[in-house]
This record gives sequence, structure tokens and C-alpha cells, in this order.
Amino acid sequence: MYPLESSANDRNKMWDDIKEMAEGTKSIDHLRKVHTERSELIMAGIVSNQGEYEPAINIPNHGYIENLPYNAIVEVPGIINSQGANGVIIGKLPDPVAELCRRQITLAELVVEAAVKGDRDIALQALALDPMVDDPKIAKDILNDYLEAEKEYLPQFFGKNLL
Repeated sequence: MYPLESSANDRNKMWDDIKEMAEGTKSIDHLRKVHTERSELIMAGIVSNQGEYEPAINIPNHGYIENLPYNAIVEVPGIINSQGANGVIIGKLPDPVAELCRRQITLAELVVEAAVKGDRDIALQALALDPMVDDPKIAKDILNDYLEAEKEYLPQFFGKNLL
């Protein structure tokens, strides 16, 4: 089960910490050694053209993983040079693993399509496909609650196609 309450507490503490740092009442020294997504290293690799190895980059598939859709975004090892990020060919994933990946790709595509079209039915399909949601009634309730809570940012979902 996802720890919703502790996640909310962690998020609130993070925002309190940010506020204190912005006000100068909390030190920022601990930020000098934070975990990085390595974007600065990737940019440096492009500029230096040294052929730096990165263990995980997110790029369009373009054949790196043979049994996933060609334009799906995949995370693969890569070489960074002046041409950008170039993936390392992985080949085929085991079929059950590839199927799990394809499911997540489909889910992401449905989310984007729903957002672009403001289509609640497509958004509901995405929620129903999510492995964390195992009940269609709950999926519908989650969608309605989420859209209502974020109505200001998702106006495309209102005025048509209501569940």
C-alpha cells in the first residue's frame, strides 16, 4: 500500500524547508551534495565530445529495444558526445518484461491523448490500465476527484464528456 500520509508529510516538510532556505533562516550547505539526475554531466559530455558513458538515459527507442515501439521513450545506457545522447542497443527484452513495458507505454499515450482532447473516457481507460488501480468504480471516483481538485489546471475536461 502506498504511504499517502507519510508522503504528504514529507512534501509539506520539503516546502517548509524551501521557505526557510529562501528566507535565509536555514542553511543551504546540504544542497551542495544532493543526488542529481546527471543532466549537467550529460550537457558537459555533449560540449566536451568525450564519448562519456551514462548508465541510463531517456530517449526515443529507435531500435535500442527491439520488441518495444520504435518511438516510445525508453531508458537505456548511452554514450554522450557532440551528437547528443546515443543509446546502446539492448536487443530484445524477455517477452513478459516487454509486455509490462508496452502496457506502461500505452498507459502514458492514453494519458497524453486524454489531456490533449479533454476526454474523460480516455482518462478513465488510462486509470483502469494502471496496475495500482484494480477496481473500475474506484478508477472512476479517483478520476472525478482528481479532475475536480485540479479543475483550474484542466479546463479541457469540463463541459463535455462527463462521467
